[in-house]
Amino acid sequence: MVEIKESVEVNLERVEAMIFKGTFDNGEYEVYIDKTREDPSKILGPTPSRMLACALLGCLTSSLLACVQKAGLEMNGITSKANFDLVKDDRGFVRIGKIHVSMKPSINSPDIEKRLLVCKKYFEKQCTVTSALKDGIDIKVDFN
Repeated sequence: MVEIKESVEVNLERVEAMIFKGTFDNGEYEVYIDKTREDPSKILGPTPSRMLACALLGCLTSSLLACVQKAGLEMNGITSKANFDLVKDDRGFVRIGKIHVSMKPSINSPDIEKRLLVCKKYFEKQCTVTSALKDGIDIKVDFN
């Protein structure tokens, strides 16, 4: 049986055309998702696929950082990048084909370099987004 650690609610409302405002944590945070992609100077936010890639990067990067910090070490910094392909599946629907993540930790000591070798073995498993994407998510959609 799966133990629920936290129940989260994210809300999304249409602003106009294909532009949506997402709110998190009872409206404390908000983000715009923009599917129009017509005039780059007027884009209010990323597309859903770009948001997904950003969520993946945030999760993987924080998981790696937490692993390093668990050993009492601190990195100077880290940058991460995701590249993904949008592909058409056999039914003609556009999907994310694959995501390639590259991470560049700022290594300022041999201890961190050693710890990264340990972290590399399991930090992806600590990332909730990576696990969900690789294992699949049970999604139920209702119309109320």
